[in-house]
Amino acid sequence: MKLLTFNSSVLKLYFFLIALVLITKISLCNEEKKILFSNELIGKQIDTKTFILQNGRKYTSFRVDGGFKTSINKYGTYECSVNIINNQDNKLEKSDYICEFKDQDKLRFWSIGKRLEGSEQDVAAGKYQIIDGEGFWKKYIGVECLYGIEYVDKFYFSSQNCKK
Repeated sequence: MKLLTFNSSVLKLYFFLIALVLITKISLCNEEKKILFSNELIGKQIDTKTFILQNGRKYTSFRVDGGFKTSINKYGTYECSVNIINNQDNKLEKSDYICEFKDQDKLRFWSIGKRLEGSEQDVAAGKYQIIDGEGFWKKYIGVECLYGIEYVDKFYFSSQNCKK
């Protein structure tokens, strides 16, 4: 019966390769938790329609048109359709929206999102997800973005961080 023998340089190479694979795998896992890009938006609320019920709840629908600028050298315009329900105390019960963004290369991506419930009207936080995209933006489908938003009159100012 023959025993397999390895010289020390083969064993060192073997352990080096295993360590390299593990470090690469850990690094890739940590990479997913990093911010992919940040986004700044400014927009204006237009075409607002509100229904006030007898019980004091309000249903509001409006559009937002504006511009965006990212940390990945993409900028352009966007348009959103927003639906909001406020309770009798004017606290947010539900807010959802869909947006279409068009960058400087005329490539589009779409997102759906919602604001956090109970948010104040003038300052809010929420998140959205990129659900579809063209060209450059296809690789960002599934990315989630957290945002803070502030309102001044009918203008929106938002800072966003987008992660995979």
